[in-house]
Amino acid sequence: MHGFTGGGLKNRVYEWLDHRALGRFDAVVAVSAPLRERLAAALGGERVHLMPNAFSPTPETLDRAAARTELGLPAEARVVGFVGRLTEEKGPDLFLDALARLPEDVVGSVVGSGRMLDALAREAGLAGLDRRLRWHGTVPAAARVLRAFDVLVLSSRTEGTPIVLFEAMACGVPVVVTPVGGVPDVVSSAEAVMASEPSGAAIARGIQACLDDPARAAARAIAARRRLAEAYALDPWLDRHEALYRRLS
Repeated sequence: MHGFTGGGLKNRVYEWLDHRALGRFDAVVAVSAPLRERLAAALGGERVHLMPNAFSPTPETLDRAAARTELGLPAEARVVGFVGRLTEEKGPDLFLDALARLPEDVVGSVVGSGRMLDALAREAGLAGLDRRLRWHGTVPAAARVLRAFDVLVLSSRTEGTPIVLFEAMACGVPVVVTPVGGVPDVVSSAEAVMASEPSGAAIARGIQACLDDPARAAARAIAARRRLAEAYALDPWLDRHEALYRRLS
């Protein structure tokens, strides 16, 4: 299980059905500690196992200049990026709010699509962000272009263990994250800037801290890459799953 997003009635019905179905399994894997606690309360702790996602970096990533060319971003601008579904739980509206609070020379770059796109575009227009905001839509293998960003923003309201965070860590891109779900288990203040809450104001302060001190941001990014290699390698993750299957067989 990767998480529950809440939302409207239809989604809550799906989540209720998820809980009903999970009760029939001998074991359930949760990708974050908060999710494990929630599932354990509903299903019984002995059946719920915490196994955060793992990551195997792809070698096919572009350098900063090539990534900016591919996305059509200004070569010398300060660019903050958002990569993800344009849905409530991912907080793209919080990203726009944060961008509106930053100096006007900061460019925003949004990679992704979703049901909030039209509303977000209207919101950006009303906030006067059109001139410094780029909408890229769905970009296949988006990890290839992450080095285009001076800062990647994870503005989520809820999360499991997000793969885009791993991708940014692998690319050495400084990140600003919200303290939700499994995110605080992946990175600490030594590897990322942790916004105090999922809000535009808190996220903007985190972005500004990275832009004001790029050397410190780069040092956190180096530490994040090291943590990714040490704690989230693919082979140990596979071993943990194999061991669980063997216990159940």
